[in-house]
Amino acid sequence: MRHQHIRGLDDENKIPTSCAHDCGGKCLLYVYIQKGKIMKISAPTTLPGAIRRIPQRACIRGLTYHRRVYHPDRLKRPMRRIGKRGKANSRRFLGMRP
Repeated sequence: MRHQHIRGLDDENKIPTSCAHDCGGKCLLYVYIQKGKIMKISAPTTLPGAIRRIPQRACIRGLTYHRRVYHPDRLKRPMRRIGKRGKANSRRFLGMRP
């Protein structure tokens, strides 16, 4: 990844987590946070004996998840479809009516 040599990325900012995709791989990931933003996602190089059945290599979807989180086209509010499926008509969904 390009963010290998960013200042301030150390073990204090490393958060262990798992992949957000539900593909069944159970990938373990380390997320590096700097000033409240994801700077890097990596996979562990070694695993403790109790969890050796989990693959050490993380999938590309998990390793690039920070791109999805910060993509400018990401939906930031719930939307409600208006009209038939497949049409480009939608509006913000503010809540459910009783």
